[in-house]
Order: sequence, then structure tokens, then C-alpha cells
Amino acid sequence: LVGSDHHTAWANQALLKKAGIDANFIKQLPPDEQQNIAHNENFEPTGFVIDSGWDMVSDKIPSVSHDLLYKGSKEAVKYYNSLGLTAWMDIAANASPNKGITNIKNTEETLGMIPMYKELSQKGELTARVSGLHVINSKSTPQVFNIIESINSKYKNIDNFNLVGVKVFADGVLEFPAQSAALLGQYFNSNKQGTLLFDPNTFKQVVDEADKRNMLVHIHAVGDRAVHESLNAFEYARSKRQSNVPHSITHLQLVDPNDYKRFKQNNVIASMQLAWAYEDSFNKELVKPYIDATSYKGMYPAHSLLMNGATIAGASDAPVSTANPFIAMATAITRKGMEGEVLNPAEAIDRDTVFKAYTINSAKALYLDKSIGTLEAGKKADMILVDRDIFKVSPEQLAETKVVWTIFNGKKVYQK
Repeated sequence: LVGSDHHTAWANQALLKKAGIDANFIKQLPPDEQQNIAHNENFEPTGFVIDSGWDMVSDKIPSVSHDLLYKGSKEAVKYYNSLGLTAWMDIAANASPNKGITNIKNTEETLGMIPMYKELSQKGELTARVSGLHVINSKSTPQVFNIIESINSKYKNIDNFNLVGVKVFADGVLEFPAQSAALLGQYFNSNKQGTLLFDPNTFKQVVDEADKRNMLVHIHAVGDRAVHESLNAFEYARSKRQSNVPHSITHLQLVDPNDYKRFKQNNVIASMQLAWAYEDSFNKELVKPYIDATSYKGMYPAHSLLMNGATIAGASDAPVSTANPFIAMATAITRKGMEGEVLNPAEAIDRDTVFKAYTINSAKALYLDKSIGTLEAGKKADMILVDRDIFKVSPEQLAETKVVWTIFNGKKVYQK
């Protein structure tokens, strides 16, 4: 059973045995990896696994058949088109469905969905522009880019699909019981700081190498320590050269206020899941009791980042949450959830900023802003028609926006 956050899972005894996870196995793991496999005082696993622990068991789950993968992929493209989406970033193009994605090694040539994107493109069924990333192990060294470039050389010149960089996990998630997000402070219940998944000094070299090769780096960072160390790595690369590579940090649930200005200073895009920026019982039960009140109030600090000059790109993290951009836009404006409670309204952003986040700024994050993201001469004819004036309706009505048709590359690919 996979958690909705895709960072946690539950494996039964049969799967644990298949993965070779028992007390002896857990004892020989480094302490930071031991905590990703829940166990009792005798080191016997309970079945609850987090991040790298999930990777270990998911590796033993049978692969999806080609026919099912092809059918599902076609339907996914159609579904996204129906939401008005004509481009997206696949942050794990080299990962396979039902598999963990944080434990890919330096020496593995993993392809995952990459061949499927090629097949869809060749059959004229990829009616969206996809910027694909390779997930690399958080402890990778710069040598990993030799393998990545080898793969990329075999998948060049594919219509509507480009491999543009790498995704790295800096930490896990903030919610209890995982609490694997890396904090500058501590979780009140455990007095632990969570887990920073990369070595800061090695990671600086990884980011520098990617930047040198014009590959973007997109970092999962939830906790403020993970964000801080990610910015340090980008700062190091920017000190070597002022490239125009659109590096980004995604999630940004907690950001140290001292780091707000560093996004603009280091030309790093703040890729935010604004559909998450609301108050609900989930946050109040699984996050609020375990971190300090100031940090909790400052979750998803969109307005603060904006006021400090950051470029905010709208992201979804689908399928963890909805891919519908109109729901995310409305939430960014109100910070209000379905239960009617508001999460720090001072961090709400205005409508103009929201639309830029989900259009031109997202195009920048995808390395595609020269060809999409605005309607102007010389760019691709990707556009949608909606059923209301989204610049004038209330946020509640904005959330209910329906797409009437979607045009991709000048051709209608969806009609309601």
C-alpha cells in the first residue's frame, strides 16, 4: 500500500522477505537509513517504510506490462489535455510506475517512461510538450552525468519530448509519522532534525557539473534546512558562471526567512504546489503539534518569496495532488481549504501573479519559455478556451473553471 505522498508505504511480511529486509539487514544499515524502515527494539521490521525503505520493497514489485503502460499513457495525455494542459515537467521520466524513485544509483542506466514517451511521439499521440528529468540518487557524484548524457544521446530529436536535467530529493516529508523533512530546528516529539539526503559538499559539485552541461537541477525540498542547503549548492554553481539554466526548488513547505532573498540572488525558480497552501485537519493533526508556531504559520510562503523577488512557478506534483491548475490558482489567492479554514492569508498572492505562475513562469521552469508560455508572434500555437472570464470571477468560481477546448501546435486536441 503506497501512501498518497508517494514517500511512505506499507509492505506485508511476504514482500519484506522478498526484499531481504529483516532484523539483520536493518542492523547493518547506516543510522539515517535505519530510520526509513520502521522496526521494534529488536530491529524486526513492522512493514512501514519511508523513502529509501520504500525503494527497497518497490524494487520487488512486478513491472507493468507494455500494453497496459501504453494504454494508460495515452489516457493520461488526453486527461491532461482536458484540463487545458499543453506542457508539463515529468520529474521522474526514468522511473517506472509502481516503483520507488529516490534510490536510483550512479551506475544504473534506468529508462522508465522514456521509451514510452518516444513511442507516443512517433505515433502522434504526445499532444503536449514534456520536459523530462532523470531522478538521480541523492548521494550521486558528478560522474552520474556521463550515464545521463549516454541515455540522452539515444533519445534526441523526439517531437514534443526533451530530457533537460535531473531531479534530486533533498529530504522527505514533514508529516507525522514520517517526519523525514530536514529542519533547521527539531521535531518536538523526537528532538530530531529529519534527514538531509545529500552530502552538502558533494552535492555542490553535482549541481555545478549539471550547470556546466546546461542541464537543469530540480530539487525536492520540504524542510527549511533542505531548502537552505539546496540554495547553497546553487549559489556555488552561480559563483562559477552566470548561466541561464532554469534551476528550481520545489515544494518549499518551510523556508527560513533569511533565505527568501536568495532565490532571486541565485536565479532559482520557486516551484510551488499552491493547491496545498490551505489549512485543514490534516495539517493541524500531523504537522502543527510537532514544529514551532512561527514555522507553521509561514508554510508555503508564496507572498514573502514574491516580495523578495522570487520567480514563482505553479506546479501540481500530480498524482499526489490534482493536476487542475484552476483549483491551485484559486487556493493561492484565498489560502482557504474545503473545510473553510485559512492558512496565513498574508502569504496569499494576487491573481496576476497566479496566472504568470501557471503560464510563462512554468514555461521558464520547463526550459521552454522561448517557445511557449505567452501568446505572441513566433511562439507555438498552444492555447485554451474556458467557459468563464477567469480574470473577473470570484476565486470560488475560478476553481470551477471548465476547459471548452484545447489547441496544441495549432490543432484542436480536446473539445468538451
